[in-house]
Amino acid sequence: MGGIDFACWGAAGVDVSRFSKHQIGWHFPTTPDAVQVWALLAVAAVLLAGGARLERGVARYASAVLSLTLGLAALPSVLRIEAERPFHCARRQAQLEGIRKVLLASPVPQNEPAIAALPPGAPPAAHAIIQAAADLGAFPGYAGHEQSHALIRLKFAPQSATEDAKLSRLPLKRLCGGEPSVVEEGGLVVIEVARPDRQFPHWRDYLSRLDQGEPGAFGVGIDPRGGLVQSTSQAAVHLLVAGATNSGKSVAMQSIAASLAYCTSPDMLRLYFCDPKRVTFRAATWEKLPHTEQIVTSREEAIGLLSGLMAIAQERYALIEQAGLENLYEYNQLSSEQSLPVMAAFFEEIAMFQKDGKLDPRFAQILEKCAAYVRAAGIMLVCSTQKPVDSILPTKVRANLPSRLGLRASNRRESKLIVEEDGCEKLLGKGDGLWSEEGGEPRRLQVPDGAKWLLDAAVQRWRSGGELVAQEPVATDSANRLNRLLSLDCSQAQPAVDGTIDPTQSLTAEQRGRLVEAVRAGWSQNQIVKELFGCNSKGTKRYFAAVQKVKAAQAALGRHD
Repeated sequence: MGGIDFACWGAAGVDVSRFSKHQIGWHFPTTPDAVQVWALLAVAAVLLAGGARLERGVARYASAVLSLTLGLAALPSVLRIEAERPFHCARRQAQLEGIRKVLLASPVPQNEPAIAALPPGAPPAAHAIIQAAADLGAFPGYAGHEQSHALIRLKFAPQSATEDAKLSRLPLKRLCGGEPSVVEEGGLVVIEVARPDRQFPHWRDYLSRLDQGEPGAFGVGIDPRGGLVQSTSQAAVHLLVAGATNSGKSVAMQSIAASLAYCTSPDMLRLYFCDPKRVTFRAATWEKLPHTEQIVTSREEAIGLLSGLMAIAQERYALIEQAGLENLYEYNQLSSEQSLPVMAAFFEEIAMFQKDGKLDPRFAQILEKCAAYVRAAGIMLVCSTQKPVDSILPTKVRANLPSRLGLRASNRRESKLIVEEDGCEKLLGKGDGLWSEEGGEPRRLQVPDGAKWLLDAAVQRWRSGGELVAQEPVATDSANRLNRLLSLDCSQAQPAVDGTIDPTQSLTAEQRGRLVEAVRAGWSQNQIVKELFGCNSKGTKRYFAAVQKVKAAQAALGRHD
């Protein structure tokens, strides 16, 4: 075949302008009929070159006209594209086959399906994604959405692999108003988008879901469907908690420690805390917990703590070996009268133990040995850091912390160090995390808010003989601080005319209750200031008074914004 018949393609409605000349395969015919054409062109070129040497102008022009006439006569034949003759080149045949596949895969405009109408109440992001996908020629089905405390999960059902690929090419960050996460569940593509009115799980709901099971079990958070996410391992679990500033790392450490204490009696759980910052695990607060064994703050004390855990592990391994067993869990199952407690050591911000840009060699060495040695003896390590890089947390130590709670990370590299895959860089912060137990598939969760209330619940439960907490624990110091900062004086209260609360005045008991309920419901500071106090203009006296009262309520209730 001498070429490709563009007239046939044009009649079929094919836009040939999208193909390059290399795809089309431009070439001139080399059949016997075309030899005469090539000869005419050669003669024309000779006449034109010879005429240029003639001295007389008339002869020169006559030669040029003759050569031009011969060229024009031969040009249509040279450029003719013959569709009926076979290719003589395998390369041309491959080019034509590739073009044929492109044509078959091209959508036919007149047969395009209509954009499916979304059900009432579908989020705006779903409309934007469906419309953008239709612009690319993809028409995925909409399978509904789910809403959790922090996320809206949009579900789409692509009809083919081509539609799935087109969905992945959409500018989702622009369409969703933020960086979303994309996961696959049961053949559906689920796009997780941040809620504009984000909320946080209440501590009471979290406690009601905690499993009163094996010693050492602990809750981690609430999944997007509202279910409890907890450790399912029967033995001690070494855990790494990592995330950038304001990701909720300290709150997660407190929540894990408090849930451990709430679910396990002091006889079966002993807690050790190492907090060089002296903020997350303050002695005045956590020594009230009957499970607390020791709180240290310095590097030397941390090294001594790890050495002591190693000695305890050696003693326990001797008992386990005598019983012919493998770990403390089996030992406690066999000899319930002589059960040994699970021990959990929390190390807040490992980077505080750096020396000359690297983790202190003595601390790193004992931490590495302890992480590799003590687990089967019923001793678990929980370490936290902002960046789990080698200079802060060596590779050998990180490898012995198989369970991971990844909070918001600064970039993809840090996310892979934490949960060994991307995703942490797209999290929302403030407790939004990915939980991976023993190297399993990461699960998204929300760390519960109100760690102080969880701690108060654990203290009240075990000081009252192990009874479940039936009502909200009374935190006297928090209540007094709240009353003082909110200026609770009913005699001076003056409600605003429009029904909102005047923040420049003292609050009534009813107004105080509304503010406390808003904070507990997870409302943000800006949302409370706008909705409850009616302050839309920043910089005014009314606005600053409202912010002060909201911060006071959040501090007293142990919330973070």
